[in-house]
Amino acid sequence: GVAASEALADELTTLGRRCLHDAVEACDETATADFAERVVATLGRLDHLVYNVGYTSPIPLTDLTVSQWRQNVDLNLTGAFIALRAALPELSRRGGSIVLIGSAAIHTGGGGRADYASGKAGLEGLCHAVAKEMSPAGVRCNVVQPSLVETDLLRIRYPDPADREQVAAQVPLRRLGQPEDIAALTAFLLSALASYITGQSVLVDGGRTFHR
Repeated sequence: GVAASEALADELTTLGRRCLHDAVEACDETATADFAERVVATLGRLDHLVYNVGYTSPIPLTDLTVSQWRQNVDLNLTGAFIALRAALPELSRRGGSIVLIGSAAIHTGGGGRADYASGKAGLEGLCHAVAKEMSPAGVRCNVVQPSLVETDLLRIRYPDPADREQVAAQVPLRRLGQPEDIAALTAFLLSALASYITGQSVLVDGGRTFHR
């Protein structure tokens, strides 16, 4: 959230790094474009984009309203398109890398949210389109698909530590994922070490999705 962003900005500033952060609505096209422009004006360039936005809470398909569907699909998919539109002009000038944070829910059907799984699935199609169209400009795009990462959202869904331990026991690696697991792969895909990788989706799930 905003507090975490501010804490990270303070840490980077303490390390002598220049940093710009702000809270922007994911589906606000104008605010997103303005922020991208401020990044370039303040830092001089824009090399990477990570779209890490999403929310889910179980609800039966038959109870899901059209309004809820639109809101969640917009958050998970339309917001990524808006961020891409804001960043691509600068990224295409010198090449750059994009990582879209998806979800293993697109393979499993999710934990009870059809709108969430559908919006995250759309990120794969968006990634393929960007990879095909923008590769000649040196822009790469990949998707990271986490599952059961121990974040605030997962702790809200499983508030009892015993329940989280039970869920972790169902993972072949016998633990929940940590935010650092997702960050490590994201950093790799953004880096020059992944300079020949684009249009790909990578599961980070401890082996859970296809080993049930």
